[in-house]
Formats: sequence, structure tokens, C-alpha cells
Amino acid sequence: MKNLALIIPFSIPPSGLEKDLLRNLNTPATASLLGWAERQRHPDLDAFARALPHEYWLTGRFPPESTLQSPSYITPQHLQAHSALREGYWFSLQPVHIHIARDHLVLTDLRQLALTDEHSSQLFAIASKTAQEYGLELLAHDSSHWFLRADQWRDLKTATPDAACGHNIDVWMPQGESARAWRKFQNEVQMQWFEHEVNQRRELSGLKPVNSLWLYGGTTPENLNASTVTETDVPHWLSAHCQPTQSGLWHYDALISTALNSDWASWLDHFHAMEQHLMQPALDALNSGEIDSLRLICTDTRRCVEFHIRRSSKWKFWKKPSLSPLFEGLAA
Repeated sequence: MKNLALIIPFSIPPSGLEKDLLRNLNTPATASLLGWAERQRHPDLDAFARALPHEYWLTGRFPPESTLQSPSYITPQHLQAHSALREGYWFSLQPVHIHIARDHLVLTDLRQLALTDEHSSQLFAIASKTAQEYGLELLAHDSSHWFLRADQWRDLKTATPDAACGHNIDVWMPQGESARAWRKFQNEVQMQWFEHEVNQRRELSGLKPVNSLWLYGGTTPENLNASTVTETDVPHWLSAHCQPTQSGLWHYDALISTALNSDWASWLDHFHAMEQHLMQPALDALNSGEIDSLRLICTDTRRCVEFHIRRSSKWKFWKKPSLSPLFEGLAA
């Protein structure tokens, strides 16, 4: 693998935190790479885009033709489910927790749900039976990710859960002529889950109840691109900490949940882990000739900046190591 492309969602923190985070980052390899890099900033996505920049990238659809519809993609860990999706129109469906803010409902980061296989299977059985009653088909991939066949809902415009996370869900709920049918199905499942023993046990254990479902994506199986990176000479330091994607990029996802939950202390920890496990080995690989070029795609909720580093870049002795390129000119 001579040319490496790595996407790092939420490596760009919110405006206003740059100085504090820079002060607490000790990442000389990352600073060297960014200091040498050629930069390209892409136009910001709309504030109400129905997916995040890295989600469009992972489908090979960045920049998106439209930000009104969430991209239909299957992440690497879900590729094995592709063969089970027969003809029809399929959505991703995930059990979630929605909490009540002062005057609206807010979607919680689904990674915080800690849903076990046992609890998921019981809730899935209820949702699956209800789906059959509505003329729908539900398949489970794992405890937190299901697939719903709803041929009659092709008109729905949906939003990914990470795009909606932390916001008033009214803006992000599925829209279209079939939205009323979706809400009816969603409400039916919610009512059956409300006092279920799974949620009673979860609340007694201090866990958030699983009180709703999130629908997004929407596509036919033939439109799914199930290919991933297939190179045989992938460096171990890369495959051990990143995931291959259907768009040919490698994906480092450790920063996503910490940023969505504004846990910047943990964000710093993961950034330092990235320095140790990815950036320093990448720098060493450039120096040794193991790779010829490195492309880093850094994003947040709306912004996207590409950094191109070539092996020859290190001879630009006048360019100094710096993390500033990651933050410069990125005011919202």
C-alpha cells in the first residue's frame, strides 16, 4: 500500500476550544505531518444536512449532491448482512434512547446505550412482530443495528442518528408522505417497550431505557456497494486501529462519541492514542518509503479539510511542525 487515505471524524473540534485543546495536545508526529501538508478545505455542509461530512465520505458521495437525504451505506461491520437483504427497499433501524429537554425531545448518542444481546433480542422480538402486523420485515444484524424492509416508504427523507444526536429531533425525523405511517409504527413499538421488563431492569441498574427507534438510510440491495479495501500489504499498525470502508478509505472512529458528548478530556486521550498508534507509524512509514503519500481527511459536524502529505514533503525544511493547520480559518 503505497498511498494511504485515512478519514478521522471529529478531529476538528468546535470553534472556541482550539486554544485550550492545542495547549493540552502533545503530538509531535501529527504536528510534523500537518506542518508539511498541502491543505484543501471543502465547502461547509448545511447546518441541517441529514448526514455528517464523514458519512458522505464513507459512501464515496462527498461532496453530496443533496444534503436533504441521508446517505445509504453499510458500515464495514455490517457488510456481512448485505447478503441477507433480499429484494425490496431497506432502511437501517436502531434502538435508541430519547430524553426530554425543557421543551423538546433529544436523541442520545446510541453508543451510550450499552444494549446487550439478551436485552436486544427481547426488544427485537416485539418490534419484529409489530413490523409483520404492519406489512414490514425486520432483520437483526447485531444488538444495536437492525434492518427494516418497507417498500412503501421509499419517499421518506431520513437523517443519520449521529447527525441528529443532541438536537431537537423534530427537525431530523423522517419526512415525506409516508412519515405518518412511520410514526404510527414507531409509536406502537414505543408503547410496547415502555413498561417492558427489559427497561425496568435497565433503569434499576442505572442504564438508560430503550424507548424509541431511529430510522435512516433507505435503499435497494443492488445499490449497496459492498466492496472494501482488499490490499494484502496493509500495515498492521493501520488495520489494528482502523476499519476499511466501501469507499476505499480507512476509518478511525474513536473521536466520534467523545465529541458528540462534549467529553473533551476523553477526546484528548483518544487523540493522543491516535498519535501513538497511527500518526507516528505513518510518519515512520513515509520516512522509510513504506508509503509514498498520506491523505488525512479531517471533519466535524459540518466542516471538512483534507491534508495531503507526500514523502518528498519532508524536504520542505522551511515548513515547521504545527497543529495550527487543523484549526486555522475554521471559524464557524
